[in-house]
Amino acid sequence: MQTDPKKIAALATSPPISLVRGPELFEKSQAIAKIGGWELDLETRFLQWTSETYRIHEVTPETYTPTVETAIDFYIGQSRLLIREELERAIREKGVFDLELQLRTAGQNLLWVRAQGQTEQLHGKTRRIYGILQDITEKRKLEQQLLRGQRLESIGTLAGGLAHDLNNLLVPIYLSCDLLHMHPRDDEDKSLIDGIQHCAQRGSDLVKHIMSFARGQSGPFHPVELPLLLKSLEPLLRQLLPTQVELNVHLDPDLKPAWGDRTEIEQVLMNLCINASEAMPDGGRLNLRASMAEHPQHSGSSCVLLEVEDTGTGIPEEVGEKMFDPFFTTKELGGGTGLGLPTVDAIVRRHQGFLDYRSVPGCGTVFQVHLPCAPLDVQISPSSPLEIKQRENHGITALVVEDENGIRNILCSSLRHRGFNVVEARNGEEALFLYRENPTGIHLVITDLMMPQMDGCTLARHLKELSPKLPIIGTSGLADTENMTEIKESGIRHLLAKPYTLQSLFNKVNEILDGN
Repeated sequence: MQTDPKKIAALATSPPISLVRGPELFEKSQAIAKIGGWELDLETRFLQWTSETYRIHEVTPETYTPTVETAIDFYIGQSRLLIREELERAIREKGVFDLELQLRTAGQNLLWVRAQGQTEQLHGKTRRIYGILQDITEKRKLEQQLLRGQRLESIGTLAGGLAHDLNNLLVPIYLSCDLLHMHPRDDEDKSLIDGIQHCAQRGSDLVKHIMSFARGQSGPFHPVELPLLLKSLEPLLRQLLPTQVELNVHLDPDLKPAWGDRTEIEQVLMNLCINASEAMPDGGRLNLRASMAEHPQHSGSSCVLLEVEDTGTGIPEEVGEKMFDPFFTTKELGGGTGLGLPTVDAIVRRHQGFLDYRSVPGCGTVFQVHLPCAPLDVQISPSSPLEIKQRENHGITALVVEDENGIRNILCSSLRHRGFNVVEARNGEEALFLYRENPTGIHLVITDLMMPQMDGCTLARHLKELSPKLPIIGTSGLADTENMTEIKESGIRHLLAKPYTLQSLFNKVNEILDGN
């Protein structure tokens, strides 16, 4: 193979490629890492920026000459005070600084940046200070998402115990109201019982909402007739809203049913309306509208549009960036949980919907909730309460296993009222002992799943070993059934979620006994 001596000589005398492209490589590396450099000469007060520092601030060398004062003016709020103090301290103490700050660019974009600085001395005197500026906006977003995930995980753990305890408290209220409804003394008694039931139902819905937000659960979707929903919601809103807030409800006559969970959609409207009223401390107008619109994310497809508009104080930009973060609130300590808007956002996302808002400080805000329409092939069936089937229960003995005294007492009374013989047990061990004493005399078991000493699933396994065909109903105060595999393997084929009504209890009991 022949080699050209001239080419070899040319290669030998050529500078390395890296040296030729050194400045270009430096610029590109800074752009990729979003790290700019800066240097301040303390004698001349001359501030020098690299190209990436200009890009971070969204200015150009041709239109902007950086100075210490104008550079500090890019920072907002506490960040401006902090960077000024750290610069002065570093110069005074011949030290360094490393800060995470928020600035507003010339293009009015809010960024999080990491500012690092280091001083250089000459003859014992600080001669200059130099450092880097890095755009860490995406890093901060990822950190916030991680923190949000950790918080939601904590809420999920807390919500499980909360749901169990609250649902256990609601069961005696539900069952007592059902019993009292059978023999009301007069209309006043009936009205009082209805009021108690309504409060209990709201408590049950609240538990579902907590679990829905914490664990992303949602009930089965159905067509939701929004005119009926708003008709039932309007009187409640008028009671909750201050008298100086004027409520106006507008409905599109061609409104189609939405596809979703009625209770959750109601919660979205309640949260948005209450927030709107709080933005009008001196009164104003609250407009609640439901209409048809084009889906903002799917061109050509229609959706249901719910709008909550107020004439209040509006939402500042810095609040708008955080208001969907869990626990963020502008209220004083104890004045709010910071879960209202995050819950709204979570519900809308689960409904495959879209949430947006427009706000002008001092002129009001409008929240827009886009929800999918119900499928055309799904029929809307009117909801009507089912009647409890009457049957002859004399001679049938039920073993009730429940560690909560209030639930056990009212449940046993309800069963006796319907003609059942009842054997009571306070825990799984006591129930197993009672069943072994009289295995042929017990025809049905109703057991709580979460109990001390021996839980419902363990009890069911022992009972099934003694009597494989024994029907067992498991009741749970949790808003979800995380351990479905364990429940099925234990032999429990029938579940009843707390809080339950007499209607649901006896329908389940009758279904089992008729099957046997």
